[in-house]
Amino acid sequence: MEHLLVLEKELDGKRFFAGEKIGFVDLSLGPLSYVIPIYEEITGVKMITEEKFPSLCAWMASFLSSPIVRDHLPPLDKLKLRPGQYDNPISCMEL
Repeated sequence: MEHLLVLEKELDGKRFFAGEKIGFVDLSLGPLSYVIPIYEEITGVKMITEEKFPSLCAWMASFLSSPIVRDHLPPLDKLKLRPGQYDNPISCMEL
């Protein structure tokens, strides 16, 4: 959680880490904005809430809704584990 607080502080008042446009840091961290909600759904643990991380939540929404990102995201059903895959970690890696 400490690392998330660092990101929250860095984003304070900015749409993206570089300002108003997506930059290198956004692209580097961007996949997390797509994967963290999947992790939260699987585990039932909410890691990033608007109460604790308002800037980070806003950044995730801005990043994912940006046309350059949104138009190239993989389908969620390809990333989520299917029933039965939890039992065999090796099968989780098969596509």
